Parts: sequence; C-alpha cells; structure tokens
Amino acid sequence: MVGTGLEEKADKSKEAAWLMSVPGFGYYSALLILSEVGDVSRFSKPKSLTCYAGLVPRVSKSGDSEWYGHINRHSNGFLRWVLIQCTYRAVRSPNRFQKIYKKLKDKRGSKIAIVAVARHLLESIYWVLAKKECYKESGSHTAFRAS
Repeated sequence: MVGTGLEEKADKSKEAAWLMSVPGFGYYSALLILSEVGDVSRFSKPKSLTCYAGLVPRVSKSGDSEWYGHINRHSNGFLRWVLIQCTYRAVRSPNRFQKIYKKLKDKRGSKIAIVAVARHLLESIYWVLAKKECYKESGSHTAFRAS
C-alpha cells in the first residue's frame, strides 16, 4: 500500500513526530511540510517562513498611504495548500486556533479567517522545528515540551 511507506518514514523521523503533535497534522502533512520547508534555520524568523508560504497579505505603500491586499500567490503553493487543509482540521477541536478562527470568522468571514489561522499555525510550526520540541498548548498561550 502507498500509505504504509509514508507512515514508516514519519515514524522514523523526529521532526515529523514534532509536527504531528500540532493540532490538525498527520503523517502525510508532516512529511510534506518537512519536504517543502527543508531546514527551518534558513528562515531568520517566523514571518520569513509565512512569507515563503504566501500567507501574508500584499502591501502597497506610497508616501503615507498603505494598502493591504490579498495573499501573495507567487510563493510555495504546496506548502500553502497543506497548511490550509490542516487548518480546516485544526479548527474543529477546541484549541487556541479554534478561538482565533471563531473571532475572525465573525468579523471577516470564513475564508479570510482560515488563511489567518494558517499563518498562526505556520508560526507555531516554525517554533516547533526551531526549538526541536513537541507542540503543547497550555492555557491561553503556547508552550513547548521536550520529547
């Protein structure tokens, strides 16, 4: 079967185990993220990774004026796609991502809220990979624990 080979690779990888601890992620999405991101140390901060995935709005500036547009489509489409799919899964269970989603959905709509939560999810992934620890949610903020 096709799935068993991927499951074995995910079981052997510490990084995949760290990613599978994040809400909404399974072995397939963890391996896809690892293959698309590569070494997370090449990104200096979480915002660099979110820009690489195309999950930040376009900004146009002229003088004192500033306009925010849609997300940048000239970026890593596979990474953006898997994050959006995992976000739909992550907002189903009660966690901080669901709280963010519900708050934004009422103000801006479902699709914009999903993209915004995907950006938060990717920032959490950055810290999971940078700190080399499993994701753990405690209270109103994110905490990490060693595996």
